[in-house]
Amino acid sequence: MLRRFERVFYYALLSFVLIAACLANAAEQMPRHNDEHQITTKLEQCMELIDQSVTRDFLGRGVKLNRDIDRLCHDGKRNKAQNQASEFALALARSTDVASYRKCSKLMPDESPELQKLVHRYSLSDLRFRHACEYKEPE
Repeated sequence: MLRRFERVFYYALLSFVLIAACLANAAEQMPRHNDEHQITTKLEQCMELIDQSVTRDFLGRGVKLNRDIDRLCHDGKRNKAQNQASEFALALARSTDVASYRKCSKLMPDESPELQKLVHRYSLSDLRFRHACEYKEPE
Protein backbone atom coordinates (compact mmCIF):
# COMPACT_ATOMS: atom_id res chain seq x y z
CA MET A 1 0.00 0.00 0.00
CA LEU A 2 2.85 2.34 0.80
CA ARG A 3 4.53 1.73 -2.56
CA ARG A 4 1.33 2.59 -4.38
CA PHE A 5 1.07 5.82 -2.39
CA GLU A 6 4.73 6.62 -3.21
CA ARG A 7 4.06 6.11 -6.92
CA VAL A 8 0.96 8.31 -6.88
CA PHE A 9 2.82 10.97 -4.93
CA TYR A 10 5.76 10.76 -7.36
CA TYR A 11 3.52 11.17 -10.43
CA ALA A 12 1.64 14.01 -8.81
CA LEU A 13 4.90 15.76 -7.97
CA LEU A 14 6.23 15.19 -11.50
CA SER A 15 3.00 16.59 -12.98
CA PHE A 16 3.24 19.62 -10.73
CA VAL A 17 6.84 20.28 -11.80
CA LEU A 18 5.96 19.98 -15.51
CA ILE A 19 2.96 22.32 -15.15
CA ALA A 20 5.10 24.82 -13.25
CA ALA A 21 7.76 24.68 -15.98
CA CYS A 22 5.14 25.26 -18.68
CA LEU A 23 3.67 28.20 -16.80
CA ALA A 24 7.11 29.70 -16.25
CA ASN A 25 7.86 29.38 -19.98
CA ALA A 26 4.56 31.05 -20.87
CA ALA A 27 5.30 33.85 -18.41
CA GLU A 28 8.70 34.41 -20.05
CA GLN A 29 7.14 34.68 -23.50
CA MET A 30 4.57 37.33 -22.58
CA PRO A 31 6.97 40.12 -21.51
CA ARG A 32 9.01 39.59 -24.67
CA HIS A 33 5.96 40.27 -26.78
CA ASN A 34 5.16 43.36 -24.74
CA ASP A 35 8.81 44.50 -24.94
CA GLU A 36 8.78 44.10 -28.74
CA HIS A 37 5.58 46.12 -28.93
CA GLN A 38 7.04 48.83 -26.70
CA ILE A 39 10.23 48.98 -28.79
CA THR A 40 8.21 49.24 -31.99
CA THR A 41 6.08 52.00 -30.49
CA LYS A 42 9.17 53.88 -29.26
CA LEU A 43 10.79 53.50 -32.68
CA GLU A 44 7.72 54.87 -34.44
CA GLN A 45 7.56 57.82 -32.04
CA CYS A 46 11.27 58.44 -32.48
CA MET A 47 11.12 58.29 -36.28
CA GLU A 48 8.24 60.81 -36.32
CA LEU A 49 10.65 63.41 -34.95
CA ILE A 50 12.97 63.02 -37.94
CA ASP A 51 12.51 64.92 -41.18
CA GLN A 52 12.81 62.04 -43.65
CA SER A 53 13.63 64.40 -46.52
CA VAL A 54 16.77 65.48 -44.65
CA THR A 55 17.94 61.91 -44.13
CA ARG A 56 17.20 61.06 -47.79
CA ASP A 57 19.19 64.15 -48.83
CA PHE A 58 22.16 63.11 -46.68
CA LEU A 59 21.94 59.59 -48.05
CA GLY A 60 21.99 60.85 -51.65
CA ARG A 61 24.85 63.25 -50.95
CA GLY A 62 26.75 60.51 -49.13
CA VAL A 63 26.45 58.02 -51.98
CA LYS A 64 27.74 60.65 -54.43
CA LEU A 65 30.51 61.61 -52.01
CA ASN A 66 31.57 57.97 -51.68
CA ARG A 67 32.11 57.82 -55.45
CA ASP A 68 33.94 61.17 -55.46
CA ILE A 69 36.24 60.15 -52.62
CA ASP A 70 37.03 56.82 -54.25
CA ARG A 71 37.89 58.68 -57.46
CA LEU A 72 40.01 61.30 -55.67
CA CYS A 73 41.88 58.61 -53.74
CA HIS A 74 42.49 56.68 -56.94
CA ASP A 75 43.82 59.85 -58.58
CA GLY A 76 46.20 60.50 -55.65
CA LYS A 77 44.32 63.58 -54.35
CA ARG A 78 44.22 62.35 -50.76
CA ASN A 79 44.08 65.78 -49.10
CA LYS A 80 41.11 66.87 -51.19
CA ALA A 81 39.35 63.58 -50.40
CA GLN A 82 39.98 64.00 -46.68
CA ASN A 83 38.76 67.60 -46.75
CA GLN A 84 35.53 66.65 -48.51
CA ALA A 85 34.96 63.78 -46.09
CA SER A 86 35.56 66.06 -43.11
CA GLU A 87 33.16 68.72 -44.44
CA PHE A 88 30.43 66.13 -44.91
CA ALA A 89 31.14 64.62 -41.47
CA LEU A 90 30.77 68.09 -39.94
CA ALA A 91 27.43 68.58 -41.73
CA LEU A 92 26.26 65.18 -40.40
CA ALA A 93 27.37 66.08 -36.89
CA ARG A 94 25.51 69.40 -36.97
CA SER A 95 22.25 67.90 -38.23
CA THR A 96 19.67 67.45 -35.49
CA ASP A 97 17.79 64.99 -37.70
CA VAL A 98 20.87 62.79 -38.04
CA ALA A 99 21.44 62.99 -34.28
CA SER A 100 17.85 61.88 -33.72
CA TYR A 101 18.32 59.14 -36.30
CA ARG A 102 21.35 57.84 -34.37
CA LYS A 103 19.26 57.62 -31.20
CA CYS A 104 16.44 55.86 -33.02
CA SER A 105 18.78 53.41 -34.72
CA LYS A 106 19.85 52.12 -31.30
CA LEU A 107 16.30 50.78 -30.88
CA MET A 108 16.38 48.89 -34.18
CA PRO A 109 19.94 48.37 -35.44
CA ASP A 110 18.83 46.79 -38.73
CA GLU A 111 16.76 49.79 -39.81
CA SER A 112 18.15 51.66 -42.85
CA PRO A 113 21.60 50.03 -43.00
CA GLU A 114 22.78 52.28 -45.84
CA LEU A 115 22.36 55.42 -43.77
CA GLN A 116 23.99 53.72 -40.78
CA LYS A 117 27.03 52.84 -42.93
CA LEU A 118 27.19 56.42 -44.12
CA VAL A 119 27.02 57.84 -40.60
CA HIS A 120 29.73 55.38 -39.53
CA ARG A 121 32.02 56.18 -42.48
CA TYR A 122 31.78 59.94 -41.97
CA SER A 123 32.17 60.04 -38.22
CA LEU A 124 34.27 63.05 -37.15
CA SER A 125 35.94 61.09 -34.39
CA ASP A 126 36.94 58.33 -36.83
CA LEU A 127 38.20 60.75 -39.47
CA ARG A 128 40.60 62.27 -36.96
CA PHE A 129 42.45 58.95 -36.72
CA ARG A 130 41.72 57.42 -40.12
CA HIS A 131 42.16 58.85 -43.60
CA ALA A 132 39.11 58.80 -45.85
CA CYS A 133 41.11 56.89 -48.48
CA GLU A 134 41.85 54.10 -45.99
CA TYR A 135 38.24 53.38 -45.10
CA LYS A 136 37.25 49.72 -45.27
CA GLU A 137 33.58 48.74 -45.40
CA PRO A 138 32.60 46.82 -42.24
CA GLU A 139 31.79 43.20 -42.93
